[in-house]
Amino acid sequence: MPAGTYVVHYGKGIHYDGAKQGDAILLIHGMGPATSTPAEQK
Repeated sequence: MPAGTYVVHYGKGIHYDGAKQGDAILLIHGMGPATSTPAEQK
């Protein structure tokens, strides 16, 4: 994704965010309660 853009992830799905090259700043916002499960466990 180009700088300044955003992505929406909906609940109960597998989500991955990261950078292949360079630095990335991620802002994760949501309404709880929330849990996380590593993808390896799915």
